[in-house]
Amino acid sequence: MAGIRAGSRDESCSTGRGAGPRRQIRFTGWSVARYGSRLVVRISAVFFALGLPWLALAPTPAWLTLALIFGANYVRLTRANMIETMGEDYIRTARAKGLPSRTVTFKHGLRAAITPVVTVFGLDLGALLGGAVLTETIFSVPGLGRTAVNATFNQDLPIVMAVVLFSAFFIIFANIIVDILYAVIDPRVRLN
Repeated sequence: MAGIRAGSRDESCSTGRGAGPRRQIRFTGWSVARYGSRLVVRISAVFFALGLPWLALAPTPAWLTLALIFGANYVRLTRANMIETMGEDYIRTARAKGLPSRTVTFKHGLRAAITPVVTVFGLDLGALLGGAVLTETIFSVPGLGRTAVNATFNQDLPIVMAVVLFSAFFIIFANIIVDILYAVIDPRVRLN
C-alpha cells in the first residue's frame, strides 16, 4: 500500500514543498533495502538471541527478517511502476471522464503497474529458498534450507538431491502460478 500511495500522488517527489525530506526518506529506504539485508539479519539475530520479553509477541524471527528484506524492494518497485503508469495517456483520459481518483488509481493504474511486481515475486521465490538457507541456519529454524546444509555437511547425497529436486519443483510451480496471474491481472494476456 505504501508503494501505491507514493506512486499515485499527483505531485512529484523531486519538486515542491517538502521535496528534500521525501527524497531523503526514499534514498534511505533504497539503501536499507539494497545494502542493509546482511545488517538486518545480524541485528535481528542478536535481538532474538537475547530473548527480550517484548519480542515474545513478535512473529517468528526468520520470517520477520525475510519480510523486512523483501518488503522494501516490493514497495520501491510498486512506487516506480505506479509513477510510470499514472503518467500514461489512458490514465489522463480516465481522469478527464470524471472517474473518481480511487477508481483511476486502483482499477486502471494498479492493474497495469502490478504486472512487473508479480514477475519479480516469481523470481524472488527462488531467492527466498536460497535466502532461507542462511536465515534458517542463523535462527536454528528447522526447514528445507537447514536440512540441505546438514545433509551437505554429512555428505548425504540423496537428501541433497531431494532438496534440490523439491526446490526446482517449487520454483516451476510458482512460475506457473505467476503466468496464470498475468491473465487475471492484465486482460491483454490470454491463456491459449
